[in-house]
Amino acid sequence: MSLPRESSSTAYALLAGMVMLTACGSESLPPVPQARLSLRDGVSRAESLSVQGKLAMSSVAGPAALLTAGSCTIRYGEPGQISGCTAPVPQVVPSSPWLQHSGGIYEPPQTAPIKIRFAGDVHGITMQSAGALKCSGSSIGAMVGYRNGVQVVQASNWLTNPSDCGADDVTFGVTGQFPLNVVIDSLVILGVDPWTFDVFGQQGRARLDYTVTFTPGPGISVSCLPSSVERGAQVTVTCTASPPPGATSVTVSEWRFETPLLSSPITEQSSSTTWTGPAATSGQVTVTGTLDGNPDNGQGSITVTARNWTSKTVRYQVLEKDQAGVLPTLPDTVGDLGKAANIAGIFPLPGQATQITTGPQNGVWYWNDTPAQGETWIYINRIALALNSAFYNLQPTHGPASKCKQNQVLPFIPVVEAHEGLHLELNSHAETFKRKLNELVPQVTEPVVSLGFELDLVDQTTIATQSVIAQAQLIADDVSQGGTVPPAQYPCTFKYF
Repeated sequence: MSLPRESSSTAYALLAGMVMLTACGSESLPPVPQARLSLRDGVSRAESLSVQGKLAMSSVAGPAALLTAGSCTIRYGEPGQISGCTAPVPQVVPSSPWLQHSGGIYEPPQTAPIKIRFAGDVHGITMQSAGALKCSGSSIGAMVGYRNGVQVVQASNWLTNPSDCGADDVTFGVTGQFPLNVVIDSLVILGVDPWTFDVFGQQGRARLDYTVTFTPGPGISVSCLPSSVERGAQVTVTCTASPPPGATSVTVSEWRFETPLLSSPITEQSSSTTWTGPAATSGQVTVTGTLDGNPDNGQGSITVTARNWTSKTVRYQVLEKDQAGVLPTLPDTVGDLGKAANIAGIFPLPGQATQITTGPQNGVWYWNDTPAQGETWIYINRIALALNSAFYNLQPTHGPASKCKQNQVLPFIPVVEAHEGLHLELNSHAETFKRKLNELVPQVTEPVVSLGFELDLVDQTTIATQSVIAQAQLIADDVSQGGTVPPAQYPCTFKYF
């Protein structure tokens, strides 16, 4: 085609019956955070799989992986203790069992929300559980944060390792996290649903032994200005790290920008308290350093708004192609007298992609114009629709008006041209396709960003536009095929082979 391209922590089934019934396959095992005293404390994935000789290797990080410099940790099995910092131990209710939810069976159930009150403001809240829960339950729990008695944040948990959910529909734990810049003074951990469930015909119960990490204080203050910038605007965004009220000094060792739209975070080792550069996508900025001499971090955000590309147009052309191999010289139906193939894709011109080379979004590619291109390939059966052709001679020379005559063969050529859209006639296949591409595609290409190479941006945009291009193709099809293009109008019907 002529479109150019530029270059188990253990998983516990917790059954009241036979332990071998928890086996479900060769799933990977998380490390064991704490040894169980007996099988009723939780049938481990290792014990379960070993029954069938399917013991797998450990591959999932445990709660220790959540620790960062300057953070504090409280965990199940260590009541009244705190590690990693000198902050006071938070008040936990209920205090026994300490940081545990349980559906019961082997011990009294503990399904009430767990309430944690810190000695002051904290940030960087992360939670992870070990134990067991039903993967497909209606709820896998959540965390709610409060400050001065007012709810400021709520975040649903996620399964720590969804691939651990096997035939038994049981996994070892969940993870929860608040945005780094959220400051709270109390935390509520909400439980799961169901608390008890069937596992291979036996009753199992949920058990979640929690590890909670946090950093005392409100953290380093990070502000990014302007607060909002249009993508592609010749405006730089400056993120500044500063001490919050009550603190006096900040040092910086690293800046980090991340967004789900990019394949990896962007980091810069720097001692500067500012990070400046253009912006093409919204995301979170995290600074790591010290606050009044203690390890700390902070988080801010960059907000990028979309450009209005509704008036942008897709590069487009109509090409008449040779009918050989597409349309038969002896047509069977009216559809053999003409066809249109609508094609579109992402084929940027040189200079349509821009790469940011400094600051929070160093290396990010984005479009400064829509990179889409479309074509309609038109095939007209000029062999059949010719004087003295086999198709011409097949038509009668006289007869009822409803039957086409030989002298009506050649006048049908402009009808086919108009239906297919050789000259972009209104409501033709080609005109409809071009119009729908212009309506649907440019705005979809506008927000696409990538990190790495320009070709990655092309690939991401190709994925983003697949559905709207397909939609334009469908709309530009015949009414009989689910589209909107009406049939060609002619006062008579031809005879076919």
